[in-house]
Amino acid sequence: MEGGLGERYWAQLKHEALLRGRTKSDEDGSSMYFVFKLSHMGPAFSVLGFGYVCSTIVLIAECLHKLFSK
Repeated sequence: MEGGLGERYWAQLKHEALLRGRTKSDEDGSSMYFVFKLSHMGPAFSVLGFGYVCSTIVLIAECLHKLFSK
């Protein structure tokens, strides 16, 4: 009980009861929550990939500049 296990169990129990007691009006899509899928991360990964490509090009350009400037 000192570690908070009782409170955690009680919170999970209340959460499950809340989910089971949902009404049909919440299931028609009017809820403000949605399922977060990997497809939602697609734009972030594409920006990350674009940044990697740009930084690699700049690194190669800097190495070539240092090589030929001597």
